[in-house]
Amino acid sequence: MGLSKRDTEMGLHKISYLEFKYLEMDRVLTAFFARLAHDGFPSRLRRKFELSVEAFTDELLAHPEWFSGFQGHRKVLERWIETHLLDLVNRGKANQAVAAPRPLHGFTYRFRNPRHARDYGAAQHLYEMLFYARHGAGQKAIDHLKRFFFPGQDPGTGCTDDALLDVETQALSRLLNQVEDAPDSRNDRDSWPPLCIGAADLLADDVQRLLFYERFIPRSVMVDYLKTLLAFHLAFDAPSIDDRRALRENQRAFVARLREIGFYRDLSDAYVAQTVTPRYRIGEAPSTGGASGG
Repeated sequence: MGLSKRDTEMGLHKISYLEFKYLEMDRVLTAFFARLAHDGFPSRLRRKFELSVEAFTDELLAHPEWFSGFQGHRKVLERWIETHLLDLVNRGKANQAVAAPRPLHGFTYRFRNPRHARDYGAAQHLYEMLFYARHGAGQKAIDHLKRFFFPGQDPGTGCTDDALLDVETQALSRLLNQVEDAPDSRNDRDSWPPLCIGAADLLADDVQRLLFYERFIPRSVMVDYLKTLLAFHLAFDAPSIDDRRALRENQRAFVARLREIGFYRDLSDAYVAQTVTPRYRIGEAPSTGGASGG
């Protein structure tokens, strides 16, 4: 009988949501937007068009009232979309595909391709850290991030004011009516407080302090600063090179000591299998005959 996915998974969300793999922070941030928009839940999307450079180009050219000057310059428009609007995987190759738009606005998650934009649990890890930060600091940081990444959005209607948006975000906002978006709340939110609550408090405080300068820093630069900050906190508990070196030295010293006292036995240098056995086995004392009374 084969093992199920649940049996083979190494992750335990009570400890960490992260899978220890290489992360692209643009893709982490895009997945994080969905959880910001839906109070911690991921999104469930239905799109009316294909996620490709050609589809984005066709849609913008089909509506000359949106932007002037695009008609008659398809190649230029395609290059602009490729370089300024979208994050691509396998760029320039036959299997080139859209991962997601650049994370300049919160609604970019609606055009995310989960197959090519995996965040490996990082988005949920960040949200839950902020959610559990103490003294209300986490909720303040979440609200501040919402205001920054969803500018011009009416909380009641969900509509955006294009006058407050840059041209890249305006191009995406024109396509929002072709995407049906809802929180994926079919299952309860898998929410656990972080093991180190102090790290959550520090993240919330750092986010608030950085966003204080949003009026003085260009938006694209602030987004890069936030990506760097969040990346630091995701790696906060990662062991350093010195930690790893010390761990290896401790392991060697421990094995050497076990060999000295006879508790450790290698089967062979050619095998990975190794055993730890005690020199003396502990068991019940042998029984002795009872003494006869005098």
